[in-house]
Amino acid sequence: SNKKAISVLCADPGQSKTGLASGPIASYGLLFKIYHWLATPTYVHPEQAVETQLFAACSPDVERRAMSGTYIEGSGKECQMSELAQDKTGKAGKDLLRFGHELFIKFGLDTDKVWEEVGVKPPAAASH
Repeated sequence: SNKKAISVLCADPGQSKTGLASGPIASYGLLFKIYHWLATPTYVHPEQAVETQLFAACSPDVERRAMSGTYIEGSGKECQMSELAQDKTGKAGKDLLRFGHELFIKFGLDTDKVWEEVGVKPPAAASH
């Protein structure tokens, strides 16, 4: 069979020197400015940070090492996920679906159409 598997990875580039933090730095005040000033020497250049996403998207290692569901950083370094991120009971995933569903309703979106298009069974209504 020539079917290709679809892999899903969480690719964390880490902190990089992109300038995207300039808004939060201006908004959060002196304490954040001090943190940013102290942490900046550990930031990597954007060209290095993007290696994580490129690895996730293009590396044959992803399929060969059966990495789907893995949290990676750097150039494919597998990392341990937090207990919450592992969601062993499925509760966090269900809560996220329910939240999204309620958000769709709040903004007047056709929730039935959205769920149909993504091929997901709508979550049970949240109790209020």
